[in-house]
Parts: sequence; C-alpha cells; structure tokens
Amino acid sequence: MINKNFEKSLTKVFSLADFERKENSVKYKDFHLLKVNRLLDYIGNPHKNQNFIHVAGSKGKGSTSKIISACLVENKIKTGLFISPSIHRFTERISINGENIAEEEFVSLVEDLWPYVIKINNEKNLGSITVFEFLTVMSFEYFKRKKTELNVIEVGLGGRFDSTNVITPMISVITPISLDHVSVLGKTISKIAYQKAGIIKQKIPTVISKQNIEAKKVINIEAKKNKSSIYESYREIEVIEKIDLGLKGLRLKLHNKILKQYHNTQLSLLGEHQVENLKTAFTVLSIIKKTGINIDLNTSCKKIQNISWPARNHLVSKNPYIFADGAHNDHSAELLSKSINHLFPKLDNLVIIFGCNIGHEPKDIIEKFKKYNPKIIITQSRHPKSFDLETMKNLLVNSKIKILEYAENTNLALIQAKELVKSNDLILVTGSLFIAAEVIEIEEKIKPEIYEI
Repeated sequence: MINKNFEKSLTKVFSLADFERKENSVKYKDFHLLKVNRLLDYIGNPHKNQNFIHVAGSKGKGSTSKIISACLVENKIKTGLFISPSIHRFTERISINGENIAEEEFVSLVEDLWPYVIKINNEKNLGSITVFEFLTVMSFEYFKRKKTELNVIEVGLGGRFDSTNVITPMISVITPISLDHVSVLGKTISKIAYQKAGIIKQKIPTVISKQNIEAKKVINIEAKKNKSSIYESYREIEVIEKIDLGLKGLRLKLHNKILKQYHNTQLSLLGEHQVENLKTAFTVLSIIKKTGINIDLNTSCKKIQNISWPARNHLVSKNPYIFADGAHNDHSAELLSKSINHLFPKLDNLVIIFGCNIGHEPKDIIEKFKKYNPKIIITQSRHPKSFDLETMKNLLVNSKIKILEYAENTNLALIQAKELVKSNDLILVTGSLFIAAEVIEIEEKIKPEIYEI
C-alpha cells in the first residue's frame, strides 16, 4: 500500500482529464497552451528565468534526456528532470539530481496548486486542466522552489501543443521521428514532424538526431522560419573507435567536432540506437559548454557507464535470460529486433511476452520478430489503457505469427514463459513500457505501486 496522504493527492490528480490513462478523455483538438499558460500566470509563472533543455521525438527522447541530466549532475550542476511515463513510481516523473520528488513534497505541491486548478475548471472557457498539464506546472514550481540551475524537460506527446511547450529553452532537441500516435499526431512522418518541430524557438539552437528525409525537411523549414541554427548530432559527434562488450555495452572513442576534443567512454545502455542518443546528448552538452557553463565532457564520460534506463533494452535476468523493452511501435520493434540479433547471437529459442496499449498497432510490432519463429504469450498490464486479451485476439487474427498462449496477467505469462525456455533461450518482454515494468518488478522484487483509484 502507498502512503495515504500521497494516495489522496494522486486521487485528486487522476480525477483530471487524462490522455495517458483514460481512452478518449481528451481529444487532440482540445490540446492548446492557453490552459497551462493561465495556470502558470495564476501561480506567478515559475518557469520564467529558469534554464531548460527541451527534448521531443518519437524514440530516444527519454534516454537522451536521462544522459543529458546525468552528465550535468556529474558536473555538479543542480539539474531537474521531467519525464513521462513513470515505470515503477509515479514520483519518477519529477526529479532533481537523480532523486525523485519526495511523496511529502508531492502532496504539498498538489495542495498549493489545487485551488488554481479548480478556478480554471470552473471558468469553463478553456476546458479542464489535464493530468499532464498539472504535472508540467508542478515540475516548474518544484524546480523553482529548489533553485535548480538547469532543467531537462521531456515532451509528453507531439510538441507543438504539448503543455511543456510554454518554455523558452537554451536548446531544443529532436530525437528520431517515426510513425507513432498516428490517430493523434497524423498518419504521415511529415505531419508528425510538424508537431515535433513545434518546439523550435526563435533564435534558439536546435539539436537533431539523424532523421529521415521527410522529417528533416519539415524541421529545416521550421528552423529557417525561426532563425534557429541546426546541429546534426551524427555530424557533430563521430565514433572513431568502437569495442563491443556484448551485454556490458560498448567502449567508445568519440571525436567532438564542436569542442575539437576526443572522449573515451563506456556506454552501458544496450542497443546500437543508444549510440545515436549519446551523440545527441553530447552535442547538447557541447553547446551548453560553449555558452560558458562549466562542463567537462570527460567528467561526463565517467558517468555514462553507470547510467541505467529501466524497461529500455533492459537485461533483467541471466537465469533464464530475460530482456525487457517497452517497444510500442514498428520502428522501435525493428531496433529491438536488431538488438536481440546482436546481443544474443547463439539464441536457440525466443519466447515473447507481449502486450500493448490502446493507440498502438500490435500487429505491426509483433511481426518485426517473425524471423525468430518465436513462441508468443499475449498478456495485459494493470494499466487502464492496456488492450484486453479478447481485443488482442481480434487485432492479431491476421498476423503472420502464431500465438501460443493467452495469459490474464504478466505474472502468469512469466510463469508460462519460464516453462518454455532452456539455457540458450531468451524471454523477451515487449509491446509496452507497462508490460516490461511489471515483469521487471516481479523478477527484481520491486513492490508495485498499485493505485486504488
């Protein structure tokens, strides 16, 4: 059970419109910045005169945000981090120097801000405050109270009308863009890129990861309109030496063309795509250093090896091998498939525990693993937007992959999966961060935070 006062505060927060947890509670046409700006006005605009790095993208924005913030902390810069969703604890969403906001401080902030939420909701001319809007404002107020020096802010959805897009950052960052949340952001890369590129600000530098042609074209148009200089991370940071350490990651030598330096580091985050995230993070850190902030990237390199990011290419167990990743679209599933091929070259048998949330396409994800001829167990998480088993059956009826079992929950799915594997086999847990998180909790004996809400 969670703390009663904290649970009461969460009950209040979850009473708001919630795109993340409730299907169709908010229509995208209702997304705008007027509500969040009014709430900020009422509490004194805590985001003003703060330093921000703003990170959008379809994939890699969380990992990139984590790397940037961890490196800033290693350089003794008091750093706030706002991310979503949370994996094991709701308080993971707001942290300073790697420490989650305390439940008592969360409760206090809810009490302080709640009268203004009620005021806006009663005004009715702008619509109701959403959970994400409230948490965004809460993070700004928390960072102000704690006097952080720099804050890394991860976009929730899209960018242009995301509630985080009220800040004027030092740097805007756009990680790789792919098809995701198509019912909300648009059914083409260009339409999705238009939403992501909405975080580009007038005369503020923009760092971009390697993008496909359609996305890059849209980003370039937006950057030109805003007179924003573009830094392409794959050009600015070059890998000149790479030693593969298998499940321990990669040892890298980097050429930093911005600072004209060389860096040696070990990246423990698994997957080739994490190298691209590291390049993006180092490009951002290099630009920060050029502004005069005291950052030593070689100091940052010492921290890289210790950075972990749960439920993203996460080796959970070696006996049996269990690998968890919250891949929830076809692009991320393709990257995960490549990681499996690379990290487990002697793989005899693949068992997949798979579940998906409403708003994603399970058939497109699962078919990325068909070359492994996997045994698939379909399950569902505790998350309120998790597809139930009957819906998943209907959605996968035309899939080219045969489904072996249907399990009512992740615990049963894991029991079934373990009965199917031997020493050189792998249990892969994927389709949703929430499916991955629950299996990690079971294996690592992390007490789940279950909301009686």
